[in-house]
Amino acid sequence: MPARCRLMNGLRESGLVCDLSTHGCCLVLRSLRPIVGGRILIKTDTIEALSGIIRWAQDSRCGVEFDAPLYEPVVDHLCREFLRAPREARGAPPRTRGMVGSY
Repeated sequence: MPARCRLMNGLRESGLVCDLSTHGCCLVLRSLRPIVGGRILIKTDTIEALSGIIRWAQDSRCGVEFDAPLYEPVVDHLCREFLRAPREARGAPPRTRGMVGSY
């Protein structure tokens, strides 16, 4: 799901929350390279701000451990709502139709 993030050094970035669980998530940032041990604040359209610490980082991807775990029903609800959203709202490019037939 699309997210707005703020690193504790003040830098802001948009990205995608992936692999959400009660204790954390995988986050894909657009251009910033996260640093292990850094603090981060994550906001989406459906949940209030989640704060956490970056536990691993590889390129623009990182694993975030939340300061306070989410309730399991909240995680289930967010996942269901995210899957119902249009592709563009999930951060994916719209599907296009390819050319079919001969030229």
